[in-house]
Amino acid sequence: MLGKWLLGTHSMFFLGLFSLIPALWILFIMDKWVNTALPSDLRLSSQFMLLTSGLFTGSAIVLRMDMLMSLFIILSLYTFYRIYTGRCSPADPIKLPIYIFLAIFTKGPVGLIIPLLTIPAFLLVKKQFKTIGKYLGWKQWSILIGLCSLWFIAVYLEGGKTYLNNLLFHQTINRVVILETMNGPLPGTARNEPEKSRGLHDGKLVAQPLGQRIVRTAPESGLGCQRTAHHTESTLALVQLAAA
Repeated sequence: MLGKWLLGTHSMFFLGLFSLIPALWILFIMDKWVNTALPSDLRLSSQFMLLTSGLFTGSAIVLRMDMLMSLFIILSLYTFYRIYTGRCSPADPIKLPIYIFLAIFTKGPVGLIIPLLTIPAFLLVKKQFKTIGKYLGWKQWSILIGLCSLWFIAVYLEGGKTYLNNLLFHQTINRVVILETMNGPLPGTARNEPEKSRGLHDGKLVAQPLGQRIVRTAPESGLGCQRTAHHTESTLALVQLAAA
């Protein structure tokens, strides 16, 4: 809506900046993170390695919230490391839970799970787990819970109990549970469709819109088609689970 208000119309280029700018910001943060450990030439090479990786570049140019969530996760972990090394500002202990909340707000529980697993694991490896209260103490939890509470209250006031339940359970927990307990093939996969609608013609490459699947078939083997469809379903399941 902000883009429409500024530009007078919906602009895909403007919306795409919400993936591209976080990607460039991540490159900047990671460069700052290793500036004391790597020489400048290796830091530049590391940036190009990340920038030219398929998953990173694909997420940067596709209009999704994954890159924005990744930015807030990186910011939270970088802020934790600054506190750990004693190079933090007085505001960093407050910024840490705010970044975690923004990751949750952007994409859901993944934004909470990754920092809450990474920080304790790092301290365990360093044999400093008893100091976890310094990073995730009562102050940080109070800020995080307070921000989440304000968000949930606003959701309830806007859409009621149904909207809140859909946000907290259907769009997060239920999606994972349904994916794990599904007995049949996933909807929209090749094996789930009638033979005529599969489009598996001799020697042709079949690509569905939105990148749901790409199936290459052999001219003489129907078994190869089924096997390819099976692998495609497994891959799609993993992608949907990661994005849940």
